[in-house]
This record gives sequence, C-alpha cells and structure tokens, in this order.
Amino acid sequence: MSALPPEMDSLKNRLKATWMAGDYGYFATFLEPGALEFLDRLGVRAGMRVVDVGCGAGQIAIPMARAGVDVTGVDIATNLIEQARARADDEGLEVRFDEGDAELLPYPDASFDLVVSLIGAMFAPRPQRVAAELVRVCKRGGRIVMANWTPQGFIGQMFAALKPYAPSPPAGAQPPPRWGDEDYARSLLGDRVTGLTERRQAVTVDRFDRVVSEAILYHHERFDGTGYPLGLRGNAIPLLARIVLIADAFDAITSHRSYQPALPVEYAVEEINRYAGTQFDPDLAQVFTQLVSSDRLGLRLGFRAVAAG
Repeated sequence: MSALPPEMDSLKNRLKATWMAGDYGYFATFLEPGALEFLDRLGVRAGMRVVDVGCGAGQIAIPMARAGVDVTGVDIATNLIEQARARADDEGLEVRFDEGDAELLPYPDASFDLVVSLIGAMFAPRPQRVAAELVRVCKRGGRIVMANWTPQGFIGQMFAALKPYAPSPPAGAQPPPRWGDEDYARSLLGDRVTGLTERRQAVTVDRFDRVVSEAILYHHERFDGTGYPLGLRGNAIPLLARIVLIADAFDAITSHRSYQPALPVEYAVEEINRYAGTQFDPDLAQVFTQLVSSDRLGLRLGFRAVAAG
C-alpha cells in the first residue's frame, strides 16, 4: 500500500491519540445493555469465525468468546487492545486481539463468516476503504453487520455542531455518522453485497446522571488531596472530575472574565504543567497540554478564539 498523504497520516495519528487519551473501555460500560442486545441479534454460534472491527476493550468480543465463537478483535488503540487481552486472560478465554486499522485489516481474504463492528469502523476517516476491507475479509455467503450512529441522532448532531470549530479534514475523509445513512452505506458496499437491510433503534444511556453529578461535585478536588469538598486524593477523584478541572482551568485562563482579560493559550499550558501533580492529574495534564501544544484540538496558539449478506 502506498504511503499516506501527510494530511491523512496526521489525521489518523490524531484519531489514534484521541482514542488512547481516554478510557473508552470504561465509557463503553454505559452502553453495555445496548451492546448485548445488538449481540443477541447477530445469531452467532459456537465455532463461527467472527472478526470484531473496532473492538475496543472487547465489549462484544468477550461475550462471543464465552459462547464458543472463534472471535478476533482488532482496534487502532493500543491501550484498548491491552485491556481486551487482560479481560480475556482473566476469564481464561481464547480470543485473538490485534492492533490494526479498519482501512487495512491484517487478515487474508475471505477469513470470516461474520464481520461485525459496533460503533467502531465508522470512525475510520475513509469509508470507501473500510467498506472494501470489510467485504474483502468476509467469506462468500457470510455477513457484514454494523451498528452506526446516524446523522439525525444525538451523536450525529454533535458532530455537526462541532464541525465549524474543527480543522478542515483532508481529501477523502468523511464524517463518521454518514455510515448511519442507509443510502450512503449502500453506495459504499455497492453490488459486492446482497440483501442490505437497515434497522433504526434509539439507544438509552441512563448511567450518566451519577457520572455528571460526581464531576460537578468533585471538580474542585486537587490531585494532592488539598481540595474540597472531601479532600479526595489522586485516582480517588472521579475521572471526569479530574478532566473537568483541567478544562475549567484552561477556559478560565484563556477566556475574558470580569476580573482579567483573556490570556494566551501558551500561558495556560504553562500553568497547567506547573501545577501537574499538585492541582491536576499529571497524566491527564500531560495529554491535554500535548494536544493543545501540537494544535491537535484545532486551537490557534496565542489566541482564544447497517447489515449486509
């Protein structure tokens, strides 16, 4: 395969860094009921060869392995693959987890009876290449099953709202929710598949109330334990609260306030680095300041501105 254009290579590196910066394995637990319902509809059985593209920390690959399925998981995020392997080892399950790209799957042609992706492959930037790879590794007479966010749903609308503030994507990149449009998915897969069907379903996420309330309550805690209201220390502070603390500090420094003018982004980066390990989680501070300093968040430094068979 020819080398990627610099703009696409940069985008793919940013996407990988984004998935690795957070703990999607933890976030995915909030979507678990819907994931298991999706898995129930797949009709997998013992002995089937299945690949889960964009497998994360094994959200559906692990349950499939419990059922005796010969399952392989592949994901771009190194840390999620490590989490998935650890989960499989803890349960004594035989599952293969590979680090890899949905646009260039590391498997021979016609390797799997079922190719599945639960809100995973849709995030690869070049959907035409993803579609070609999903078809390539699927056996003749096999199935390709995807669950994708739709343009009309909450996630699709979120992407639309963020678009004006994001850097322009390189040629060939498409918004992930386009996979949730049946006509678009059909155009990608073309006559390489038959029997394309679509099912729309709302996903209810009802566990964020506690997470959000904890973030609000504890985002004044300090990593060294000298914050309030409870004086929590280190990882005892909920993850989202630690993230909000950094984001809130950055916003307070770079936004105009009644008590001070907006200060440069560089100054905010220096302050966050200065207080890493005391006020801020040092690991999160490092990730955040690296993303800002390399302009991966699109800031201008110095200024605040479906199923187929």
